[in-house]
This record gives sequence, C-alpha cells and structure tokens, in this order.
Amino acid sequence: MYIVAVNFNNFLNMKTNSLIILFFFSVLLSNAQDTIFLKTSEKITAFVKEVSQAEVQYKKAELPDGPMFIVNKSDIVKIVYKNGYTEVIQSAVVEEKPFVVQYQGTPDINNEKITMKDAKKRYFYLSGLVNRHPDPNRRPELMKSVKGIKGTKALQDGMRTGAIVCGALTIVTGAVYGIFNMISTNVNGNSSGVPDGLAITPIALGSLAVVFTGVAITANVGLNKKRKAFVDLYNQ
Repeated sequence: MYIVAVNFNNFLNMKTNSLIILFFFSVLLSNAQDTIFLKTSEKITAFVKEVSQAEVQYKKAELPDGPMFIVNKSDIVKIVYKNGYTEVIQSAVVEEKPFVVQYQGTPDINNEKITMKDAKKRYFYLSGLVNRHPDPNRRPELMKSVKGIKGTKALQDGMRTGAIVCGALTIVTGAVYGIFNMISTNVNGNSSGVPDGLAITPIALGSLAVVFTGVAITANVGLNKKRKAFVDLYNQ
C-alpha cells in the first residue's frame, strides 16, 4: 500500500513538472514570435518578414513554411516584435489629386486658347471642348454654335457630293447624246433622229451640278464664319 502511494505521488510530481515545463516552453515559444495588433482588435501571431511604406508581409506562426500574407499598414495599430520592441504604426497620409479626363489632342482647360485648326475638327471633338470649358455658363451657347457648325458642314458635304454626282452624270449623258447624234447624222444626214429627252438630260444635270456647286461654296463661306465665331466665343 505504501509503495502504491509513493508511485502515485511520483506520478503527480512528474505530471506537475511536465505541465510546468510545457508552460515555460509555450511562453518561450510565444516570445519567439511577433504579434500584429489590428484596428479591428484582432491579434495575429506571426513572423514578420518585411515592413514597407504601405504594407507588412508576414507568415503565420502556425505555418512558418507556408504562404506569405500581406496586410495594409493602415489596418495596423502596432507590431510587438519577439525581442520586445513595439512599433506603433502611423498611416501615411496620401494627398489625393482630382482625376481629370484629358482628351487627346485637346487644349488644356485652364484658359488655353483654341485656333481655327481646332474648330475644323469633328463634332465629337468640339463637343469635348465645350464640356471642358472652364465657364459652365458659356457652355450652352458654345454647344449651340457647335451644332450650327455641324449642320452647315453636313449641308456643304451634301451639296459637294451632289455636284460631283451631277457633274459625272452630265459627262456620261453628254457623251451618250454625242454618240447618238453622230450615229443619227451618219445614217440620216441630220440629228433629227436623236430623242429630245436625251438632249435635255445632260443640260439638266449640268444645271444641277452648277447649283449644287454654288450652294456648297456658299455653305463653305458660312462654315468658316461659324467656326471663327466659335473660336472667338470660346477664347473670350
């Protein structure tokens, strides 16, 4: 009975000693790691590998050979290193500049002047200029001017195309009329066999070509005036 009691006491002493040793071992192990304190009150036991200006790279204590984790310094309150040193994290203040959409090839909005070369570009380009004008009160009038330029340009292009088409048809129908006239003269000795409509067609088409050309020239003059007015209004 005495032997059993002694053995039981020895067992208790061994168990107690093992617990004490395990406790001290865990304390030493915890002291050999770094601790990251987050602003969410969460603590991360880790091995800190790198601290940069914006982030902290670490490996988890339970996965020393595992993947690298990254946390933003703005989310960290402090880091307590294994040697006892405490680093309080102060987030760097980054000055944010307003984002400004820059249209390629367009002048700067800070009162930079535009020229007739700018006013001769396409509608979407001119609309971009108006939307970027520094004076919002002037934008409606500028947009009205841009729409006027667009309409006059469309008229000019239409009349120019009409003049080219009518001119080409005048040449073709004139040539056909000449051929018929030559054939009729050789056969009948006069041109009385040529249809009257064939003679009128090139004349009518030629007249239309002249009218279209005149309107296109007039539209071009008006277009230049509207472009100049737009440039003057924009640069005021």
